[in-house]
Amino acid sequence: MLRKPSAEGMARATRISHHYLLSHAKAIEAYRKLDQDGEIGIALNLSPAYPATESAADKAATLRFDGFMNRWFLNSVMRGAYPEDMLAFYREKLEVPDIQTGDIELMSANLSDFLGVNYYSRSVVRSSDQEPVLELELVENGDEGWATNGEVFPQGLYDLLLRLDRDYDHPLLYVTENGVSFGEGRVVNGKIEDNRRREYLERHFDSASRAISRGVSLQRYYVWSLFDNFEWIFGYSRRFGLIYVDFKTQKRIWKESAIWYKDVIRNNGFSYAGDDEAGGK
Repeated sequence: MLRKPSAEGMARATRISHHYLLSHAKAIEAYRKLDQDGEIGIALNLSPAYPATESAADKAATLRFDGFMNRWFLNSVMRGAYPEDMLAFYREKLEVPDIQTGDIELMSANLSDFLGVNYYSRSVVRSSDQEPVLELELVENGDEGWATNGEVFPQGLYDLLLRLDRDYDHPLLYVTENGVSFGEGRVVNGKIEDNRRREYLERHFDSASRAISRGVSLQRYYVWSLFDNFEWIFGYSRRFGLIYVDFKTQKRIWKESAIWYKDVIRNNGFSYAGDDEAGGK
């Protein structure tokens, strides 16, 4: 569920995000002054938003959530300007952000060469007067099944990639994070069977492949993560790795998904007979 921040807390977060994005633009400016042969960009946590119902209120709430979660950052780094609807909304509700002369010019002159996409799940949005600022709530929709880090929804990756391609003039895209945790996992006879992780990756790879077939310039895909690790939110309680780590002994064991993924890399592809729809929203 979406937390219910106070107006003061939301205003502070909006100001911070503006200065964060200004810092990003300054970093790009500094890098390009070095005149090096390379690309520079950003990785964003993105979540495609879907209305809980077809009501006008839920659709309007979904647009606000998308502006808050996605477009506020995307428009800055890919277009060099904030979305007008969110600027008007924040100024009315929070009297922010405090944009200084030259800020927008700085951002528009230093757009990202590529966009990194961190995707884990979608957001299903419903209008709600219980949340004081955005006036919405996120609702659970577990038709596809759940992992410990949210709903499993590969179609969301396909929809997101096509949306980015359409709305931001065919950018160079990298999936910089995509992965899952289904629990601790057990070592049995020196092996760790994690078929659900393999299925998760198969379905998301298929979504990426379908997006590429539609002309999306997706050039790289990074699984999160190689090893079980310390997660910023979950600590050591969630295991996202392809390779199991015994945190006490530091022993490493390849999970079945890692062995499968090795073959995917070796063969530069895999055979998938899933039932996801071809196409998307």
